[in-house]
Amino acid sequence: MGQRFWLAMQFLTRVPVPRGVAYDEAAMRAAVGYFPLVGLMLGLGYALVDAAGRWLFASPAVSSLFVVGCMLVVTGALHHDGLMDTADGLLSNKPREEMLAILRDSRVGAMGALAGSFALLAHWVLVAALPEPVRVGVLAGAPALSRWAVVWAMRQWPYAQKGGSVAGRLGQSVAARTVAVATGWVLVAWASALAVLALPRIRTDAALASWIAFAFLAPAAVWGTYRGVARLAAARLGGLTGDVYGAIAVATEMAVLAVAVACFR
Repeated sequence: MGQRFWLAMQFLTRVPVPRGVAYDEAAMRAAVGYFPLVGLMLGLGYALVDAAGRWLFASPAVSSLFVVGCMLVVTGALHHDGLMDTADGLLSNKPREEMLAILRDSRVGAMGALAGSFALLAHWVLVAALPEPVRVGVLAGAPALSRWAVVWAMRQWPYAQKGGSVAGRLGQSVAARTVAVATGWVLVAWASALAVLALPRIRTDAALASWIAFAFLAPAAVWGTYRGVARLAAARLGGLTGDVYGAIAVATEMAVLAVAVACFR
């Protein structure tokens, strides 16, 4: 478990891993199952940064800005880079091969810049809008759910690009057992997040109703968002790419935040 977890952490973040962790293709394929656990660790880090920001500045807007900054630094903006490339490609209205060429291009175009800017602004606004009693639970649970969606995307859809990229090899070899491991971890993460949310919330019938609504609507929103992005990309590209995985991670995490704001307003 240790090697697989650290390989997943290395793949998704800039967090330094122990020196004894060596890259291995077979272990990396199995490590995909630990993506939701990495997401939970990220979320707990975001919650800690948020708590420190609110303690220092007594302002949800400022602490939320720190959360977004922490997200970009810790992940190396990996997922947002994928979102921007995906927007440039899918919104270019070019033939399939030209879209794939755009996705391979490291430069960011106008549509990518707009999509990335909108995503960062939306993330900041949604985090700032979260009521204080639910911030820890929501911030911890959202990244876990979003990385679970990425695992499903890798399992259910073919990889569109030819080549030897790590994302491409992983996207063509996610086993059912790996998905089961990821689902187990996301259940642990989601149950933990809901337990934290229950502590300050379930004191009235209205609070119980909002908690139940969020418990079911957030995973449903993640699934619907993931399927929507994947279907759009697959229809235009003939499959998914590593950039699309990043776009799915960003979109599904924001979907959880949006549902939380709606349920706990």
